[in-house]
Amino acid sequence: MTVWVDSKFIDATAKTVTPKKLNLRGGPGENYSVSGVIEKGAVVNEVGAKDNWTKIEAPASAYRSSPHVSEAGRSGNVPVNPPPSTETPAPTPTNRSGSPADRRHPRACGSTRADSACTASGPR
Repeated sequence: MTVWVDSKFIDATAKTVTPKKLNLRGGPGENYSVSGVIEKGAVVNEVGAKDNWTKIEAPASAYRSSPHVSEAGRSGNVPVNPPPSTETPAPTPTNRSGSPADRRHPRACGSTRADSACTASGPR
């Protein structure tokens, strides 16, 4: 995958990113959307140029914007190539019958069991 960066933020000799974070863009200009971020010191492999913009291969250390996180969260960056998870998922709690446990209070209206304390209009 290739992306574009503003050339003034790449050290011409070392081919590394100079600011703390640098936006990766879909095209050569600020009018193109940000597709990710790379951090200071990341080495870039230049594959093209246009005006003051450099086309690079997206480094494995790059982060791309995630469409699944809201603006309010401000944590919309995920690794482009995330490492596989080594965590074992927690077991799902079960009731005595072995089926998944109902997380609702057993006496709450709307529980999966018939409840004589509930009516169509709500709790008595």
